[in-house]
Amino acid sequence: HTRLGNQVPEPKGGKVARVLDIGCGIGQLAVAMKERFADAEVWGIDAGAPMVRYGHMRAVELDVAVNFSQRMAEDTQFPDNHFDIVASYILHHEVPEEISKEITNEVHRILRPGGVFFPIDFQTGSSPGARSAYARYSQWKDHRWNEEVWRQEYARLDFPKAMRDAGFEVTREGPPAWRSRYNLLGTKKA
Repeated sequence: HTRLGNQVPEPKGGKVARVLDIGCGIGQLAVAMKERFADAEVWGIDAGAPMVRYGHMRAVELDVAVNFSQRMAEDTQFPDNHFDIVASYILHHEVPEEISKEITNEVHRILRPGGVFFPIDFQTGSSPGARSAYARYSQWKDHRWNEEVWRQEYARLDFPKAMRDAGFEVTREGPPAWRSRYNLLGTKKA
């Protein structure tokens, strides 16, 4: 099984490893990634300027060196093959299906060969999501009463296929996350 351990995949040429948290919000995952991978250069990006500002203030107060920038996940403006790990936490159900696919393509572009994509969301776990009548009702209820605008659209998205279409080798038994025993992990072919 492929796992994200305490080591960042080794970048070539003795370069500093780079880690990115897309849709970072207030930077909790970005800070945790820096704490886990202390020698890595860690970035957190989000479309919301207040989130990025708060994340930066929080990281400074915690004395954790994370870089924050206001950027779109589907157009990060980072160079090709730049990061060793790209992660996201509950981002993909917050955007339309086409944007989720664009984000996945962008992640593939900015990952170095051999780099890993670790998306954490409702349907990136060990099961693709329930399809029962009750599950569909729960998704509708989340959409209708919890302001989750794209929740139903996301429920129809075949996320592993979107990852494969972007060029990733998909491992269904990656590290545990969310409510799952395993989580999807995408690796950019070397």
